[in-house]
Formats: sequence, C-alpha cells, structure tokens
Amino acid sequence: MAGVLLVVVALTAAADWPHRATRSQLQGDLQDYVTQVRADVLSCGVEVEETLSAYNQIMAGVSTDRNTAIGIADRAALDCTPAGNDKILDLAATQPPRSLAKYRLDLGAAQLYGWASNDAVDAMQDVHALLVSPGDAAKLADVTRQLGDMQQRAASAQSIFDHAAAAVGASKESLSLDAVRPGVLVG
Repeated sequence: MAGVLLVVVALTAAADWPHRATRSQLQGDLQDYVTQVRADVLSCGVEVEETLSAYNQIMAGVSTDRNTAIGIADRAALDCTPAGNDKILDLAATQPPRSLAKYRLDLGAAQLYGWASNDAVDAMQDVHALLVSPGDAAKLADVTRQLGDMQQRAASAQSIFDHAAAAVGASKESLSLDAVRPGVLVG
C-alpha cells in the first residue's frame, strides 16, 4: 500500500512540475508583459506629458487659457490614481509570468505604480497650484524635484526590464516615459 501511495505522489508531483520555458517562450512572455505594463503606465504618462506641455505653453505665453491647462492637470492627477483609472489598478495587480520570476519584474512594475499613483499625482497637483499662482519658486522647485523622482523610478523600472531582456535574448522595449523629466519645465 505504501509503495502505491509513493508512486501516486511521485506521478502527481511530476505532472505538476513546471516545465522549463524555451528561450522563445521567455522572449514572448517578456514582450507581452512589458507591453501590458507600458500601456498601463502610459495611460497616466501621456496625460502627465500633456499637463507639462500645457503648463509650458502658459508660461511661454503661447497660450493664455489657464482654465484649460488647470483642467488638464486635474484630469491627469485623477487619471493617475487607481480610483480614476482602471489601467493603474491593473498595473498594481498584473503579475509577471512565472517563467520570468527570477528577473523580479514585479519590482519594475511596483516602481511604475509608484511613478503614477504617488509621484505623478503629487506633481500634477503641484502643477495645478503653479497654474493658479504662477511664480511660486518653492512650488516650482518641488515639481522639479518630483519630476526628478519620477525620472529615477522610470529608469529603475526600465533597468529591470532591460536586464531581463538581455538575459532572455529579447529586444529591449522602451517604457516611453523619457519625456517626463525635470528639464522639460519652463520656469
């Protein structure tokens, strides 16, 4: 009886044992995951870029429509939260494929979630304040610092994904967050 039980347990374990993914499967898993994560974070990132552009147009005198710029900043702040944007919620919940577990892609996704739900929301609220009260040097310095933090988080996530790509022989996929950096602000 004990021998039969041992054979059943061994067969069950062998059937449940994860197979080793091929290089091609790893590449496909990585590409699918990075594509999903990029789409999720860009649902906020594009709006952050639009807000910075609207702010710069006001500050450069190209536009005088502050109310529209304020509305863009407010929408971006809301759309970078999980409550305002299902894609940000997806970013927090989407798990990397088990085949890529050793590359800790979840840490890259966590960086991007912080980029959107914390840093971007705070920065967009401060841009709103700058549009209401232009010339606040302390607020401008705060936004510049926040954009620097966002740039570092994005670079950290990009580095994690690039490392995984190199390890599995895949092409590096840009997260497309390069336009959000401190140097883009007109002060």
